[in-house]
Amino acid sequence: MLLQVQEKGAYLHEQIEGLELPCLGKTRGMGLMIGIEVKGEKTNKELAAKLIENGLLCLTAGPGLRLLPPLTITKEEMDKGVAIMKQTLSAL
Repeated sequence: MLLQVQEKGAYLHEQIEGLELPCLGKTRGMGLMIGIEVKGEKTNKELAAKLIENGLLCLTAGPGLRLLPPLTITKEEMDKGVAIMKQTLSAL
């Protein structure tokens, strides 16, 4: 189970950073606890509100965003979440 969580976390980090959105920076965290740096004019609260509005549950943490998906998340669910991030944040 631990190995699967580490693999899922690495995949999600890679996918989020691969979006190369101007409002998002580096990711950090362990396993599926993921923090995302927020850059640009929009605050983390504004970004979180837009993501939640579009179906992606996320939290704010300090100046960044935090994702805490369940350990049982599937690759398809992760891809859906990343697609929501791309569609929502590209429009800002």
